Amino acid sequence: AYISTNFRGYEDTGFFLQDAYISVAGFMVGRNFTTFCDLSAVPTTVDFEGPNGYTTLYNEMIRYTYTFNDHWKIAVAAEMPSASITPTAATSTVSQRMPDFPLYAQYSWNKGLSHVRASAVLRNLYYFDDAMDDVRSRFGWGVQFSGEWQLCNRLTLYGQGIYGKGIAAYIQDIAGTGLDLLPVAGDPTNLQTPEMGSWIGGLQYTFSPKWTATAAYSGVKVAAPADYYQADLYNLAHYLSTNVFYNISPSCQAGISYMYGSRKNLDNHLGHANRIQALLQYNF
Repeated sequence: AYISTNFRGYEDTGFFLQDAYISVAGFMVGRNFTTFCDLSAVPTTVDFEGPNGYTTLYNEMIRYTYTFNDHWKIAVAAEMPSASITPTAATSTVSQRMPDFPLYAQYSWNKGLSHVRASAVLRNLYYFDDAMDDVRSRFGWGVQFSGEWQLCNRLTLYGQGIYGKGIAAYIQDIAGTGLDLLPVAGDPTNLQTPEMGSWIGGLQYTFSPKWTATAAYSGVKVAAPADYYQADLYNLAHYLSTNVFYNISPSCQAGISYMYGSRKNLDNHLGHANRIQALLQYNF
């Protein structure tokens, strides 16, 4: 059994439950990172949220993982869905009625220090048709290829690519922004799943047991449907992070990071920002 929480100003209370689950005989029941997330495929960053294309989503779930040997394992899960839609005057939100179904197959080598993973997620997105007084649904899906490769004792490469339709909930930068379902122009009772994707590339270099540096580049793209236009619709964003960590002691670590981010809307309006961030962490 495992539980973890933080107090990072979530909503009004400041309290946020990250994980709370029980694992036994390959089954995991409770709240955890989505099965669609490859936790090891992204380098460590000072930024708590990490790259904008990352799948940092916590879901309640039932997951089964089967390990064949030192190289192969698979997993499949049923997870409580998180959907954010853009309704019209003739549609409205409704509670989701079917779990999302993520799954993956992973091959590891080099004593588990390197791996590649192929993942997929299948989902049914529900909304309410006010004119017909009925619930309607649209099918969403996504695929992901990810992994980490330790090239030598000091250098590790990371990569991740995601593509799908109606999977905004699984991409950090656009989760909760109404992009899982968008309206169809000229048909106020019809919603559609837009195409979207994200990518991450990164590396980590260990100079010594005390000093480590990481870098990550990430992007998110939303392909607006041809029959839907909104000037401030999210179109393309980039994220760059460079980080240096110093191990003061086995229990204490310090880090500093420079980050750059940009976002372009559908009307080509562009904004960007720079940030320097630091941390001091003590483990016990």
